Amino acid sequence: MNSDWETPRRRAGDAARKGAAGPDARRSDARAAGGDRRRARRTAATFGVFEADGTAVHLCQAEDIALGGITIKHAPGLTHELRTEVALRFALPGSTEEIEARGEIVSDEKAGRFGRTGVRFIAVRPEHQQLIAAYCRRR
Repeated sequence: MNSDWETPRRRAGDAARKGAAGPDARRSDARAAGGDRRRARRTAATFGVFEADGTAVHLCQAEDIALGGITIKHAPGLTHELRTEVALRFALPGSTEEIEARGEIVSDEKAGRFGRTGVRFIAVRPEHQQLIAAYCRRR
């Protein structure tokens, strides 16, 4: 990952999957698939997250974080296709270090008035992984 924050590029085949998918294809419920896919325990957290999806940058709010990913709440009406790559930028509470990460949308659903999106990290610099791990251990 470059030190400059870049908006992600769509993966090959996303347009074809988008056209072939119905409205339920955007929702991903791990429990319906027979269990939780998470490999690490999530730590509850509330902080701002900038998310760039290739077309725009959105200000979101973190709900929880782990080494493997993050759950973010976003404005009503904003939806994401599964497997869309996003760029994230945030600072953990109590830190001024800005973390940059690339992720892949693994779930996107409505949560009350807001939307809730699960993002699996696919590229995080090692020093940023250490910051996330230390934050999760302290909480």
